[in-house]
Parts: sequence; structure tokens; C-alpha cells
Amino acid sequence: MTVRQNPEAQAAPPEREKANILVVDDLQEKHIVFRSILEELGENIVSARSGKEALRYILEMEFAVILLDVNMPDIDGLETASLIRHYKKSAQTPIVFITAYVDELQAKRGYALGAVDYIPSPVVPEVLRSKVRVFVELWRMNRQLQVRAAEREALARSEAARASAEEAIHRADYLAEVSQLLSRSLDMDPTIQAMLDLAVPMLGDKALLAQVDAEGQVVRSQGTAGADLESLPDEVRNGLRRAVSTRQLQVSREGGQGAALCPLVSGGRVRGVLVLLGSAQQLDGARLALAREVADRAAIAMENARLYTAV
Repeated sequence: MTVRQNPEAQAAPPEREKANILVVDDLQEKHIVFRSILEELGENIVSARSGKEALRYILEMEFAVILLDVNMPDIDGLETASLIRHYKKSAQTPIVFITAYVDELQAKRGYALGAVDYIPSPVVPEVLRSKVRVFVELWRMNRQLQVRAAEREALARSEAARASAEEAIHRADYLAEVSQLLSRSLDMDPTIQAMLDLAVPMLGDKALLAQVDAEGQVVRSQGTAGADLESLPDEVRNGLRRAVSTRQLQVSREGGQGAALCPLVSGGRVRGVLVLLGSAQQLDGARLALAREVADRAAIAMENARLYTAV
């Protein structure tokens, strides 16, 4: 059986979120009047008979506007307004005082507490409705801005997560390729050349491998185009010596140029140093971590080639 769907029902817009309007007055008849005036706005009207009850509602709900009677028996409207401002949720909520009479001193105190208006009692229905409608629309606009900001933040997090996942996949594929190419030969020269080919351009613009003897002296070097031992700056040469002596990655950044020097440790000692040359910006944490992993794999491949040649 074919079920036909109503296209108008499918296209129906989502239900509008109602704004909460808090009316604070100790007289029940005032609540009846306010509710009858404001009900045509189609919002959610919440009635509180005292300042204490109003504060309980404020802890539970968010309000677009608060209509607050100045004269109440337990704590008056001005004191209630002061307490309302202490809560983060209601610190910026518009407060409209309803009062039969307001003097200049009372008005100054009310505005200092963040009151946005005073409405004389008995209220004029059209005036009350129009003022409340303005604050409700402002609240609704702010809510839309908050929703859009949350959506943008969620999208940014999603894009960052996707980029991170893609980077992780790219990294894993690269390391798999490194392991595969370095294990193709047990001869030292092809192994070193494979290492240099893999290093550029993934890890740097140029690469150089300096092999060292048991005393840490360079006995041989091999590099990509434009990379040779003699042309290395003094700072990089010093970093090479530190990499051999400390067995730790050394990083040099000078004049916008950078160098990462990765010791290749195998058989209980440093066999060489992989020197990666490029811009200082290239040498970020992720790139250096990847260089360490490549150096570890290269050290194993060189050790295998050394042991094979020694047999």
C-alpha cells in the first residue's frame, strides 16, 4: 500500500521557541491583569507572588524580560532586582519596574540596578504589550545569534576533527611507505638514498645524512641537491655534534631558516645524523615528531644493512 504524505506537513517550519516573561507582584489580581494583557503575545508567562519566589524561578529558567512590582511585603522590588543581578543567568535580563509612584531617588537607584524602564500602575495595556514585545524580540534575536554561534563552533570542531583524521591517515600512509622502501635493500648506499628521497619534501626542503664513527666524527655524508656538509651554517654544525653526544633531536632556527638534526641510534651507539633543512615554520611539533619516527626506522634499516655487509 502506498502512503501519500502531505507536502504542506513536510514543509512545516519548526515550532517557535516561546520566550519566558516573569511577572513579580504580591497581588493575585495584578497577575490576572498582566496575563490578560500579555497573552496575545503567545509567550510563556510565569507568575511569582514574592521576591523569593521570583529568585527560585530565575535559578530554573531563562527570562526575556522581568516585570517587577516595586512595593512588595517580604523584599521589595529594588532589593529583588539587586539579588537578580547577582546571578549570572539573569545579570543582563531586562527589568521593568511597575509602580504607582516613583520619586527621583528611587528611579536613580532602580536604573543603577539595571532597570530599563518604569511603567506607572495601573498600566496601559497597549504600552505594556509594546514594551514587552520589544524585549521578547531582542531575546529571540540573541537566541538566534547564540544558536548560529554554536553551529559555527560545532562546524569548526568537525572540520578540525576531519583535518586531524586526514592528517593521521596521511601520516600512517607515509610511515608505511618509509618502512617499505627502507626494507627493499640491504646495501647501505641504496638505503641511504631511499631515506633522503623519503625525507624531501615531506620533512624538509633538503636532507643530508652524516655517518659518524665510534668517536662521533663524521666519516661520510650524502645529501640531496644543494645539501652538503661544507655549506651547513655553524649553528647547524654545532647541532650535529650535540645530536651525536646527547643522542637527542636538535633543532636550529636562525634567520627564518631551520634545521632538525635527528640522531640515528642502533647497535648501542649513534651511527649517523639525519639533517633536515627548510624554513623555520616547517619545524612544528607534528613535523618533528614525524622526523623522529622516520629516523628510528632509518636507523634500523642502516643497522640491517651494516650487519648484512659485515657477514
